[in-house]
Amino acid sequence: SDVAKFFLGIAGFMILPTIVWIAMIRFRWHEWLHDLANLDESLWLLAMIFVGTVLLAGTTALAFSSSLPGIWHLQALFMPVVVAVCATRFPVDRVDTTNLAAIVLSLLLIFLVGSPFHALYRNWHPFKEGRNYYQEAATVVTQRWRAAFGVPLSRVGGDDGLIYATAFYSADHPRYNRPLETP
Repeated sequence: SDVAKFFLGIAGFMILPTIVWIAMIRFRWHEWLHDLANLDESLWLLAMIFVGTVLLAGTTALAFSSSLPGIWHLQALFMPVVVAVCATRFPVDRVDTTNLAAIVLSLLLIFLVGSPFHALYRNWHPFKEGRNYYQEAATVVTQRWRAAFGVPLSRVGGDDGLIYATAFYSADHPRYNRPLETP
């Protein structure tokens, strides 16, 4: 179900930070679990806010039978990391911390240098939905509307992807109408 995918998505986002943290604390995980069991109130509150928002989002998605991708909860995924790190009462090896910072910086630079190549690839191999051409399509629709009717494009309706893009990219910024009044 979509709710299961939501929870699995959140778990998927947390796998890498969990593995990195376990590698950094190495054989002291028993000590860390003890520290985690004795959280102070502020960290406990942060942990409960995280758990509450995850459960509330999942429950809401279940109640309304809606799909809720785990990425929608991405902004809250810093909370368990903060709790995990701040709960630690023993020193983490400086070499591990430095290595983690170096790895993150290296990945950042690789992605930064690689992003123009990815953009070129996407221009040569467009998405099957045609998303690469949404901005051009929105411009043409707006121009043709103005030429035909002489007024700004105020409302659009139809295919969700194209219409959302038209509402965003069009210089007239029309409102999205759903469903079409006159299909």
